[in-house]
Amino acid sequence: MIKRDTRWEIFYGNISVDEFVDKKIPKVVFAKQVNKDITDAFKVVQKLLLHSYYEYLFLDVAVTKALHIMEMALCIRYKELNNGEEWDLKKYPLFELTKWFAKNSLFEVKDPRLLDYIRRIRNHMTHPKGHHFAGTAGLPLIHTIVDLINGLYDDVEVRKERWESTTNWGTKLESFLEKGGKVIALNSVYYVYDMGPLKIENRLNPNLCYFSLLPLFDLSEKKSKAPLVFECPLEGLTVVRNKIDFSLGNGFVFLTNDLSEEEINLIENFKSKLNSDVEYRMYSSVQILDAKNAISDAIRKKMNVVYEER
Repeated sequence: MIKRDTRWEIFYGNISVDEFVDKKIPKVVFAKQVNKDITDAFKVVQKLLLHSYYEYLFLDVAVTKALHIMEMALCIRYKELNNGEEWDLKKYPLFELTKWFAKNSLFEVKDPRLLDYIRRIRNHMTHPKGHHFAGTAGLPLIHTIVDLINGLYDDVEVRKERWESTTNWGTKLESFLEKGGKVIALNSVYYVYDMGPLKIENRLNPNLCYFSLLPLFDLSEKKSKAPLVFECPLEGLTVVRNKIDFSLGNGFVFLTNDLSEEEINLIENFKSKLNSDVEYRMYSSVQILDAKNAISDAIRKKMNVVYEER
């Protein structure tokens, strides 16, 4: 009788296969415009993820298959965008194909390091030099690949507007928090020393702004506080003097840079200590990564609903 791989018990205890599928493996939703060959091929990835409940190492097989589908998706989309002309991978390798898509703003991400990382992982898993596995550490790649494939079919001009708006708001908030700030939520106060990732999402109606703030934490505890992550309709996000209201004008939750001299010194001393120690900066990096993942997950859930309704 086939049984659950005992390695899952380390992570989730006595989890049922239904709960595993519903809550623990990536949910894959493609936009309706995505080529059927791509979506059909990805059904194998979903089956491999499901059956990893019984064989943990199927996770790596699923990730490898997804990476191969990503390469196939690039070739298919290139052909669709170039009147049936096919990309010659023998003459121009994957690296060149990726550069073509990036040059034409066909990827949602702008950081070339991520694209290079995916290409290197693909090469490593396609041509292994020994037996090893990533296991659950490889699961985020499934989300990343699906997001990239869906992004190939986005409106490029809308994407450019999204990037521009994100940059403008990022610059505005960065300037607003030059000396730090504090979030006041009802009767609670959270001092923040910097902003984290920010993303404007104009594929949703209304357009939304997702942004994050990095709160001060006790450096002696050797761990950081969770970032403060907000979702706000873009129209409702306005800077009035030294205050940004997140509660649509109700005043329940807002950010202010109106600080006393004592509060400014508190934040400056924290930043000075933070920047003086590599380990402390690592905790700050964890805050930024957690905020980035939280924003990506929130947008993905919203976009999945959009894709399912279209």
